[in-house]
Amino acid sequence: MAQRLLKPFFILVLIAYVLLLIRLIVFKYPDEMTLDILRNWSLDDVLRQARTANFTPFLTIRRSLMYRQFNSVNLLIYNVLAFVPLGLMLPTIIRRRWRWLLVPLIGLLVSVGLEAIQLVTTLGEADVDDVILNLAGTIMGYVLFAITVRVGNWRRGT
Repeated sequence: MAQRLLKPFFILVLIAYVLLLIRLIVFKYPDEMTLDILRNWSLDDVLRQARTANFTPFLTIRRSLMYRQFNSVNLLIYNVLAFVPLGLMLPTIIRRRWRWLLVPLIGLLVSVGLEAIQLVTTLGEADVDDVILNLAGTIMGYVLFAITVRVGNWRRGT
């Protein structure tokens, strides 16, 4: 009975978490600024944004580590940590047999989706390194989940 109630609970928590990610990543600016950007949106802005977006893997990561700017390194860490909860929560609602494949795949799709929204709405800067770091965070969360399950099973003797 408790197991049946846990899955809908985890689904609700996951939805709330994804909404929080959208708020923090896409709608990060003050409301007035966001509305102003959206009101003045144009295809030219999107094209300009696409030209300045980083589509070179590891470029932003390399630059951030090379120049060791406090804010840049913090953003790298934030991009990883922001997706750890996704890797922890997804396995609770995905069948065991496909978790190893679906958890990273869903993490990748969520991250690419958020980057695409930022690009198309011009509410942020699209960066392939964000996707790489987000995926790393999702995988870290999944590994933590797997370790926790194994330790729990070991302690129970199963």
